[in-house]
Amino acid sequence: MPKSPLQTQFPLSETRKFWKKFGGSAILGTIMLVIIISVGAAIAATTEDAGTSMVTWIGVIVIGGLVFLNMGINFWYQWAYIQRYYYSADADFLTIKKGVIMPAEIHVQYRKIQDVYVDQDLTDRIFGIYDVHVASATATSAMEAHIDGVEKEAAEGLKNYLLNAMRNSQMGLTPDGSSQPGGAPVAAAPGRSAPDQATLSALHNVNRMTYPLTKEWYCGEIISTLIGIAVSIPLWYFAVIWVSSEDKGSGSLITPEFQSYIMLAYLAFMALYIFTRFVKLGLWVSHYRYAFEPDYISMKTGIIALSEKHIPYTSVQNITVQQGLIDRILGIADVSIENAASVQIGTSKSGPIMGADTIQIEGLFLSEAQMLTDLLRKALFAAPQTTTGV
Repeated sequence: MPKSPLQTQFPLSETRKFWKKFGGSAILGTIMLVIIISVGAAIAATTEDAGTSMVTWIGVIVIGGLVFLNMGINFWYQWAYIQRYYYSADADFLTIKKGVIMPAEIHVQYRKIQDVYVDQDLTDRIFGIYDVHVASATATSAMEAHIDGVEKEAAEGLKNYLLNAMRNSQMGLTPDGSSQPGGAPVAAAPGRSAPDQATLSALHNVNRMTYPLTKEWYCGEIISTLIGIAVSIPLWYFAVIWVSSEDKGSGSLITPEFQSYIMLAYLAFMALYIFTRFVKLGLWVSHYRYAFEPDYISMKTGIIALSEKHIPYTSVQNITVQQGLIDRILGIADVSIENAASVQIGTSKSGPIMGADTIQIEGLFLSEAQMLTDLLRKALFAAPQTTTGV
């Protein structure tokens, strides 16, 4: 992927970041190999049976090979991660794209940025690199919106650039401050995304009917169901068949007849799982609705308990395009639109876990997801917005 001007000006420390990540895997892999060989040698030295000794060394070779394979996969993954890492800045947004198997793309508005900070973990300090974090009022920005692995000079440059862009955007200026101070409509500022009527009309025509769930999305749900079934088969086999194959004596309850009953119970459970899975899927699809209204985005979802959300364009914080592994294979993606409203997304020992309110549009073709993201980026600046808090 070609580098953006921002990435060219403030580049990743590719060599140091790569070896930082791969080096940890190499050190851990070497330690594991030493332990495996030492244990194998100790077992072989204490046994007089040639067969046991041979099996031990075969096990050492197999496990050691798996460790080497893991190191090789990690080496490739880190190389691909660096090659695909992308970040850019335009008049209104910071965009970060990252990920190899399950790529993610996040767009953060300058005027919604709450904080920009630079940090180092232990290995960062060893290699002399820094991570630059951009925080809006959402959990997604904390997880995804950071540029990791830059030199000190690039970290300072990125920090200053983003802080200036945040301040200028809140004043109605472009990141470089080229527009007139107090230039009221954002659309009047040079270089800004200026939404025209055609853009807004195109966005307002986006809804559940014009962009429905794709056939590929349904296919992905079927594949994920089949994967769940496939994973359960070996677990069931090793939990029941392998145990029952041992000699338990005449008093064992695990008889061939009992195995047949277990098989029938397993098949009945799988049939019930498939039935409930697709009933739930059908109910969810029947209630799934979304629409881009003139002033807000609405969504209705649920199965038994239904929910309805309305997020005004003026309160949108982040836009994220996400692909899981199956999504990427099928060429589809989800678009997540977050605001700053606090909602409970889970619990922990310390209390509720709070996150942002989110509208997630599922099952779009990747090209449709990117088109919708571009339309949203322009629509967010269709009207003046407040700059006091989020």
